Amino acid sequence: MAIEIILAFLFGVTFLGVLTYAALRPEPISDEHQFFLLRVVAAISAAACAAIVPGFLDVNIGLTAQIVVRAGGAIAVFVVIYLLNPPRIALSPAAQDIQQNELPTSEIIDQQTTPIQPNQPQVGFVFANSQDYPQCTFSIVNHSRSPIQITGLQVINVATIKVEAGPTRHLMGARMRIDVDLCKMDEGNYNSVLQGQVSNLGPGEAEAFAINFTSENSINLIDLEAEYIAANMTEPGIIRPAKLLFISAPVETENWTGTIQLIARNQCFEAICKNELPPLAGPIAEKYSNDVLLLLYRGMAHICWGRLEERWEQIEKQFLNTICFGPIAASFAEFSKYHKLPPTITIALETWLSDPKQLSKAPVWDNESHALIVQEALLDSVSTSKSEDRLNVPQHIVKILAMLDSNVSINKMFEQDRPDRESDINDNIEDLLGEVTVLENRKSLLRKLIDQYSVGCIEYLIVNLRMASLNTSAYEELLYECLGMEDFKFCSEESVIQQRWTEWWEEHDNKKEYRTLEWRPHSPRLGKASKALEASNSNILKEMAKSKDPIVRLAVARNPFINLEVVKELVRWPEIFIRLSLAENPDTSRVILNLLANDESSFVRRWVACNPNTDSESIAILEKDKSSAVREFLKKRKQTTSST
Repeated sequence: MAIEIILAFLFGVTFLGVLTYAALRPEPISDEHQFFLLRVVAAISAAACAAIVPGFLDVNIGLTAQIVVRAGGAIAVFVVIYLLNPPRIALSPAAQDIQQNELPTSEIIDQQTTPIQPNQPQVGFVFANSQDYPQCTFSIVNHSRSPIQITGLQVINVATIKVEAGPTRHLMGARMRIDVDLCKMDEGNYNSVLQGQVSNLGPGEAEAFAINFTSENSINLIDLEAEYIAANMTEPGIIRPAKLLFISAPVETENWTGTIQLIARNQCFEAICKNELPPLAGPIAEKYSNDVLLLLYRGMAHICWGRLEERWEQIEKQFLNTICFGPIAASFAEFSKYHKLPPTITIALETWLSDPKQLSKAPVWDNESHALIVQEALLDSVSTSKSEDRLNVPQHIVKILAMLDSNVSINKMFEQDRPDRESDINDNIEDLLGEVTVLENRKSLLRKLIDQYSVGCIEYLIVNLRMASLNTSAYEELLYECLGMEDFKFCSEESVIQQRWTEWWEEHDNKKEYRTLEWRPHSPRLGKASKALEASNSNILKEMAKSKDPIVRLAVARNPFINLEVVKELVRWPEIFIRLSLAENPDTSRVILNLLANDESSFVRRWVACNPNTDSESIAILEKDKSSAVREFLKKRKQTTSST
C-alpha cells in the first residue's frame, strides 16, 4: 500500500506540474504534437491519483452520433481529463457556430500593436465561411490563456467607388449606409460599433458579431479594427483580420445580387503589383475591373497594414511616376489621421505634393482630388503654434508657404509642338487635367492664407498672379475675394489680367496692410521672382535671365524693362512658355518680336502674329510660315484690324 501512495504522489506532482506549465506559459501551445503529449501525461497522472481515492466515477461521453465512450473508476478520470475542454464549453452558441468553420490559427491571428508588448495575448478574427449580403458575421476570439477586455471595434470604410450600373434614381442616393448600429460612413472614416460598451473574454472565449451593410450604386472596401486590453499590458493592443471585406451593391436591372467577399491582404497586394485583380466573384468585378482596381489603389494603406514601411519601397518603385500614385497617396494620407505613419512615408508624401510634375499626374478621380486629401492630412499634422524664427510665423503657415514655393511651375502644355494643328488643347487633355490639379492644390493653400491674414497677403497673391502660367483668372478671383470686391467677371485674356493687376499694384504697393504676411523668408523661389519683376537695371536682368530656375526667368520675361540682350539670353533656354509670354505681351518691342517671329515653336509664332506691335517685316515672315495654324492666326489678325 505504501508503494501505491508514493506512486500516486509522484503522479500527482506530475499532474500539477503539467497544469502549472500550461497555465503559466505566456503563449498558447500551438504545436499539435506537444499539446497531445501534455494532454496524455496529464490524463494518466490524474487517473493514477484517482486510483487510490475511495469511491466510484462513471461517465458517458458522446463523441459523435455513432460513437459513445463509457468508463468507470480511474479510467473515467482519464477520459474526462483527456476529452473535455472547459474553455471550449464556455463559448457562446453563436461563437461555437462560427468557430466550427474557423480558419487555421495562422490565418486568423493578425498583426498586433508594434512593437508587440511582452506577454501580449493573442487575439484574432474568425469569419464564417460564407457571407450573405447584406450581413457579415464574424467573431473575435481570445486565443490566449489570460482574460482580455475588448474596448473598441471600428468598421472602416476604406474606399468607395461609384459604379453607375443601376438606374438613374441611384445616382443621387447615398453610396453606403451601415445598419442601425452605425451612422452613414464617409470614405476613410472609422466608425465605432461598441459605442462605449466593452466585451470581456476569458481564455478561449469568443464574442460573435453581425453587421448589416446596405450599399447602392457602388463597390466598397471595408476593414475592421479591434482594440483590447489585458492585465499585463501597458497600453491597448490593436488587431485587424488578415482579410478585407469587398462589398458590391445589388443591381436589380441587371439581376446582380449584392455580395460580401473576403480578400486576403497579402494576396491583394501581390495582385495589384502585377496590375491584376485578386480572386473576386460576380459580374461587377468582371465588368468594372478598372473601378475595382482603383478601389484597391484607394485602399492601399489598409492593404499594407502591419507592413507599411516594407511595402512602401515597392509602391514607390512601381507606381510613383504613374497616374495610379494619386489614389495610393490619398490612402496613406487618410490612414495617417488615425495611425502614425513611418517618417519615410510622410517625407515621401511631402515630396510628392511639392513636385508639380508628380501632381500633374494625379487628376481628379471619382469626384475627389487626391492631392487635396494629401494636403489636408499633412497640414493637420503640423502645429498651429508660432515658429521659433524672429518673424513668429505660425508653423502651419510656414508649411503652406513652403508647399506653394516648391510646386510653383511653368505650364508644360505647349512643350510638344504641333505646327499643323490648331486645336492643341484637345490633343493635350491629360496635360490640361494635370495643370488643373496643380492649380486647385495651390488655390486651396492660398485660401488658407487668406483665412489667416485677409488683406495682409495681397502682396503675396499679386506675386502668385504675376507668376501664373495657366488660368490667371483663378488668381484674380482670389484677389477679388480677399479685397471684398463683388463684381468679378471671368476673363480668358491672360495678358489683360496681368496688365490690370500690374497697374493696380503700382498704385497700392505703398499700403502696409497689404504686406503683413512675412512670406519672403519662407518662399525663396517666389522671392527671387519678385525681385526679377521689380528690377529696372538691364545688367541685373541679364544675370537673372541666366538663372537655372525657370520661374525666375519667367519673371524676367514679364519685366517691362528687358532689352534685346536679355531676350537673347532667355531664348537660349528650352521653356517654350517663357518665349510665348514675351510674344503675347503687348509691351514687347518690335525688335524682340522680330527675333521671336523666327522661333522654332509654332505656338510662339502664333502669338507674334497676334501681337499689335508686330511690324510689317515680321508679318512678311509669318505669311510664309510652314505652320497652317500660324497663317490662320495672321489671317484673323488682318480681319480684326480691317474691321477696326
